Amino acid sequence: MHTKPYIKTLLITAVIFLSALSNQAQNHADTIRIVRDEVSTDFFYKNKYLTISQLTKIVADNRSAYRLMREAHSLYVASLVLSTTGGAIIGFSLGFFVVGKTILGESIPLDVFLPVLGAGTAVTVCGVVCELVANSKIQKGIQLYNKSIRNHNHTTLNLNFSPNKLTLKLNF
Repeated sequence: MHTKPYIKTLLITAVIFLSALSNQAQNHADTIRIVRDEVSTDFFYKNKYLTISQLTKIVADNRSAYRLMREAHSLYVASLVLSTTGGAIIGFSLGFFVVGKTILGESIPLDVFLPVLGAGTAVTVCGVVCELVANSKIQKGIQLYNKSIRNHNHTTLNLNFSPNKLTLKLNF
């Protein structure tokens, strides 16, 4: 049996088209991985560690995920400022309490330092809460981004033979 030349041309064209389509489409390797341990949460894209700024650039084409990343970035900066300030207040007050007798020549009562320690602790706790909320927004943004990639990655090709015809069905 001799095949008609246009069927061969059609098959070759379809194979080239599908290989080009699969090379251009985002695949499962383009998802962002979240790696958690006891202390931190890390984010990886194509096996490379990412900062929040890099995450924001990657998800820029997904409007919802991008908005969450921008909010998380702002919260993360606030967290850094609050945690650093609170830690400095706690460190200064404890350091002055320990070394104050040497500098001033007399002992300073603990109740003078308690309000300052309380303020430093409160500022530090606010910083930690900001970081927890930022991490939550980042994780939601990553889930939205990964879900959008999976939804766009369903390209299928069905090639059916029958005695009278050849059917090629492409779903994407």
